[in-house]
Parts: sequence; C-alpha cells; structure tokens
Amino acid sequence: MAEILGNELIIESLRNDIKDLQWAISDIVSRVGPVEQPSWKFPDKNSGDIDINYLLELYDFDDEDSEGSQVAHIALYELVIDRFIYLVQTLSSFTKTMLNRAGEEITDSSSSSVGLAVKQYCNKQVQLQTVVQQTMSDIKTKNRKLSDLEANMKKLTEDFSTQSMTSASSHTSLISEGTVPSKFGNVTTGYLSPIKMEEIARDACSKNTQTVETAFVPCEACHVVQKSFKNAGDILINMCQAQKLPSSLQKYRPLVADVKWLSANDVIRWASEQNKDLAKLTKHMDSLMATINPLKEEIEQLEKKCKHLQKRVSEFDSDMRKEKEVQYALQKQFDIKIKDLEQSHNETVSIVTRQKNEILQDKQSLETEVSKLKTHLEQQQKLLIEIENTKLTLEKDLKENKANAISILQSEINQLQSKLSDVTQKLDVSSKELNKEQAKSRSASKHSQSVQNKQGSLLQRVDALDRENEELKDQVATLEEEKEVIEESLKSAKSQVDKLQRNVTEKENMIETVTREKTELEESITSLQQNINTLETRIQESADRERLMIEYPDLNGPVNPDLNGTGDIALDMENQVKANAIRIQVLEEQNEGLRNSITKVMSLQQGNLPKGHEKMTAPQQLWSTDNLDRVKDNHRTEDDHVWQPESSVYASEKTRPSSGYQNNSEKITNRAKYIATVKTQPQRDVNTPGDEFVVGKGRPPSASKRKDATGSRPNSGKTINTPVNTSSISAYLQLKKAGKLNMTDSPPKNKSFPTRPISGKPHRSPPVHNDDGEDYTRKTSYTCQNCDKMYSKPKDLDIHMSYCTG
Repeated sequence: MAEILGNELIIESLRNDIKDLQWAISDIVSRVGPVEQPSWKFPDKNSGDIDINYLLELYDFDDEDSEGSQVAHIALYELVIDRFIYLVQTLSSFTKTMLNRAGEEITDSSSSSVGLAVKQYCNKQVQLQTVVQQTMSDIKTKNRKLSDLEANMKKLTEDFSTQSMTSASSHTSLISEGTVPSKFGNVTTGYLSPIKMEEIARDACSKNTQTVETAFVPCEACHVVQKSFKNAGDILINMCQAQKLPSSLQKYRPLVADVKWLSANDVIRWASEQNKDLAKLTKHMDSLMATINPLKEEIEQLEKKCKHLQKRVSEFDSDMRKEKEVQYALQKQFDIKIKDLEQSHNETVSIVTRQKNEILQDKQSLETEVSKLKTHLEQQQKLLIEIENTKLTLEKDLKENKANAISILQSEINQLQSKLSDVTQKLDVSSKELNKEQAKSRSASKHSQSVQNKQGSLLQRVDALDRENEELKDQVATLEEEKEVIEESLKSAKSQVDKLQRNVTEKENMIETVTREKTELEESITSLQQNINTLETRIQESADRERLMIEYPDLNGPVNPDLNGTGDIALDMENQVKANAIRIQVLEEQNEGLRNSITKVMSLQQGNLPKGHEKMTAPQQLWSTDNLDRVKDNHRTEDDHVWQPESSVYASEKTRPSSGYQNNSEKITNRAKYIATVKTQPQRDVNTPGDEFVVGKGRPPSASKRKDATGSRPNSGKTINTPVNTSSISAYLQLKKAGKLNMTDSPPKNKSFPTRPISGKPHRSPPVHNDDGEDYTRKTSYTCQNCDKMYSKPKDLDIHMSYCTG
C-alpha cells in the first residue's frame, strides 16, 4: 500500500469519484432544498458550505513533491468519505419529504457518524417501502371498488331493463298461465281463482244506460295491470334501497296501501313518483360515469408510460448491441495486435540469437589469432634475449681479445649489425603486425561490447513487449468481465421487458373490458331514455282520453256543472257520441259476461251442465280465432247501430298511428293466423277512446265516505271516474291493436343488453416474490499468489498465471 500511496492514477480516480458524488448531491439538493448537516472532515462547517472545487485544486498530484502527493491522496480519501456521508444524509432528507407527503410522522436526528447516518437512511427506506406497499394495497382496493361499482352499474342496467320489460309486457302476461319468476317476487298471470273474482266483484257495480240489461263482471285486466304496476314499483323501490337512494314512491306507497283499486289520479300520482325515482337513478348513473372517466384517463396515461418504457427498452437494446459490436471489434483488433507483436518479437529474438552466434564465432577466431601472435612474439623476445646474451659474450671476448681480434670482431660486428638490422627490421615488422592484431582485437572487443549493448536493449525491448502483453491481457480480462456484466444487465433488461409486456397486455385487457362495459351502459341508457319517452307519451295520451271522458260523462246521470266543454256544440256532441258508443260497447260486453255467469250458476244449482252451455262456460283462449271472430261480429253489430260523425277530430283520431313495440319475426309468424282473420274484418278505429275509457262505477259506502272525507277526488253523485276494461277479450283486442301483445312466452330478460364475459375481472398475473436472500449461494474465487488478483473461473486464473510476473 505504501507503493500505491501518491499514485497519479489513483489520485485522478479519487478526484473523478468526488466530482460524481458532488453532482449527485447537487441533483438531490435541487429537489429537496439545502440540507444543513455538519461535515465529517470539517466538523466546524456545514457539508453544503464546503467548496469542493477549491479542495480539488488544492489536493492534486505533483511530480516534484512526492510527500505532497501522498498527503493529497489521503485528503482525497477523506473527501470521498465526507461526500458519501453527505449523499446518504441528503437521500435521507429526500426520503423524509416523500414520507411527509404520504402522511407519515418521522423524527429526524442529525449525525455525522457513518454508521448512524446509514442506519437512519435504511430505516427511512424501510418506512418508504411500507408506505409504497400500503399505497399499492389501496390502489388494489380502489380497483376492487371500481369493479364493484361497475357490477352495480350493470345490475342497475339489468334492473332498468327488467323494469322496462315488465312495464312493456305487463299486458302480455295475460296470455300465459301460471307464474313468471322475477327478481323481487312472482307475478301471477292467467285466469283468476273464484275467490279473487269474488274480491274483484265487490267493487264492481252497474249503471243504468241505454241498454236493456245490466252487467256485473270483474275487471280482470285492470286487476292484473295494477298488480304488475305495483310489482314494477316494488322493483324500483328495491333498486333505490340497493343504491342507498331516497325513493319518492316508497313514501307514497303507504298512502294507497289500503286501496285495492287505484283511481286515475292515484295512477297518475304513482307514475309521477315512479318517474322521480327513475330520474334519481339516472342521475346516480351519471355520477358513476363521472367516477369511471378519470379512471379511463389514468389508463390512457399508463398506456403512454408503457409506450415510453418500450421505447426506452428498444433504445437500450440498440445501445447494447452497438456497444457489444464495438467491444467485439476492439477485441479483434487487440488479438491481431497481440499476434503481430508476438511475431515481431520472435523475429527480433531470432535475429539477435543469430548475430550473437556470429559474434561468438568471430571472437573465437580472433582469440586463436591473438594466441598465435603471442607465441610468435614470445619467440621473437627469446631470440632477442639470445642476441643480447651473445652480444655480451662477444663484448667480453672483445675486451679479452681486443687487440688481436679487432678485425675479426669488426667483421663479426658488421655481420652482427647486419643481422641486428635484419632482426630489428623483422622486429619492427612483427611489432607493426602486433599493433595491427591488437587494433583488430580492440575493434573486435568493441564490436562484441556493442553487440552486448544491442542485446541488452533488445532484452529491454522484449521486457517492454512482455509488459505491454500483460497490460493487453489485463485489458482483455477486464473486457471479458465487462462483457459478463453487460450480458447480465442485458438479461435483467430482457426480463424487465417481458414484465412490462405482460403489464401492457393486462392493461389492454382491462381497457377492452372497460370500453365494452361503457358501450353496454351507453346502449342501456339510450334504450331506457327511449322507453321513458314512450311511456311519457302514452301517459299523456291516456290523460287526454281520461280528460275527454270526464268532460263528457253519461247524460242520464248527474252532470258536473263545472265542465263546460269546448264551446263548440257540434264538437261537444261528437265527443258525447263517442263517449256513449264506448259505454254501450262496455255494457254489451258486461251483459255477455253476465249471461255466461248466469248460465253457469244455474247449471251448477241444478247439478248438471247443459251441453249447449258447455262450450260457452268453458275457459276461452284469448288467441282463439273463433272467439275473435265472435267478438268482431259483436263489434260490427254495434257499429251498425251507432252513429259516428265524420269530423276532423274523429278523423285525426282514426289516422293516428298506434304506439307500441315492434314484435320479433317469431312472434309475427305465430300471429299469422290471427292477422289473416283480422284483415278480413272491417277496419275499426285503433286508438279511439274505446281503447282506454272512463265509466261511472259504483263504490262501497265506506269508499264513498273516505272520498267525501278527503275531498280530493271529483264528486258526481255516487260515482267516481276510473279507467276500466270490461272483459279479457276486449282487453286482448286492445293490446293486439296497440301492438303490445307477444304471442310467444315472455321474452328473455336483458335481450337488448349483451351479457358480460364470464370473467368480469381482468386477468392478473400472480405476484412475483423476491427470494434473492434465500436463493443466494456463495461463489468460489481463485486468487493469484503473485499479484493477489481474483477470478471466478480456474481457466481465467491459468491465463493470468501464464503472463503474471508478480
């Protein structure tokens, strides 16, 4: 570590780390504001007041001052710790602001200790996780409530549809026997029992008219219609209670609970209260739609976010592919460069070894030549010594034999001098040759020294190449590690992409279900609005007819002086003729029913049933062709005796189209027989006052007393004005002419509304559990003994050991 202290690369890395930490701190401070915390390195200052740029300029690497570089190294380490602690503190304050927004109360204590700051940050992160989990659970509960509200809306639409269908098919229930089950009870249809007929007969009475006979017959159609009307009101009240809405009809119902037969005013009041409840329900549905619309906007925002995330994922994939290609290209370049360097290194080594061998051979040859020259020189020196010895001996002899041997000596001296000159010449030549050989040896030694220097430089070059090879191998190892990290990040990104795609599919399914339910609700609302409009028009028409019949009562009974008519005598007479014709028709039908009842009672008293009356007293099917023909014949005979003036009002009454619902193709085929028979009969007015009429009907004394006590109903003797139909056949004819009668069984409920899918809730993927802590396994690592580098695979360690030098 002492060798690393003050290293330029480490100091530069620390400076970059400090800059990155300061950037992250400034980003968080820009979001949460200044965070007042004492500094870890400078306890007398706040962390936010420290000038990092000045400190980075102060603590920098210096080539000349090694001690200053070491001090800068240590100071930068301390600055990294200080900035890291301040980053943790700012993150804690940021988490605190988020928790305060979520409504969590947090007690904060400032501390510059590393352990305490990290513990506080971990605790706040745990609290933030709990808040996030709570918000996610709240979102789930809101989604569940939304699904419940949508189910309630669907239930409301179904109830509205059933209510509209029951109100539209209230008269249709007369053609079926037994009971039809509904949501809030059973509506009894078909013929009534004798006990119920007796109860109805108590309120029935007769009135003197232009006919000879009187009629006492129960109004079966009115009883069934009012009963179905009350059942529809019960359904509406239950719907209001289910939605926790106040019901006006529920307040009005106890007022007429004791009244078995509702009057026209009671029916009008009932209809108005029922319309109020329907308006409340429609307003409630509007509020539900107002809650659904923001959720749809949230779904659109989520779709936009999903698209943005998909775009980011695609960009990330493209960047990863590009980076992978760049890394692959760099790796190829490095491999090619390494191969070239190894080849050049091998070539230089071979050249150096060859030159070295040549130099050694030259050196050996020169050494042999030098040894030869040395031996030759030694021989010459020996010869010179011998010559000197001979000279000395000769000088001695010369001294001894100086006199007599001067001539001899002179001659010998001359000879010797000549020999000496020859020897000196030879010596000079040999010395010259020796100098040449010595120069050659010196040049050879210099050449060998230069070769050795060149070999040393080549060895240094080889060492440098080895170091570069090591560095390249290290870079290759780091690149492989980065490659593994990138591959892991790519795998995690792909898993995130899969999760996002699953979330997108779930959101798309939710959007499809919501849009489908929206269309269903819109269709149900439009159908309900149409039904309400048709009911209002029918109520208005019935009110006009009732008003007409009240303004023109029976002339034989007491007349209400408050009713003055229209002022036109001809028009009043025409209207009076219409009312009288209706009353005649009603009384004729009552007489017919009474005749049947009398014959049946007489046959029962006698104990046997006549064969002639068996067919007359038996129950008649309303759709029977013979029965319809008989009724049509009666109407023709009545029309022959009744004068009907041709006025504009009467013509407009005839030409007015009938209101009702359009029957299906199956119902049309079932009614083919009846339509064929009706077309053969003469045409009769469909929407004349004969469809819904008002006659004087007697009431029990108790009822008249209640009426007189309250004073809320019009008084005409002992009669009150109530709408009534006299028999089942006439009611059947009226329903057939109005187009409200279905020849098949009651239509299926919720026909106009598509059913919801079997699985109303969107498919939710199972929750993903994070078991990283449980699935963790310790990985084995391999360490180099020379440089302490660690690898996760033994193969990587072997590659490292091939070039590691410690």
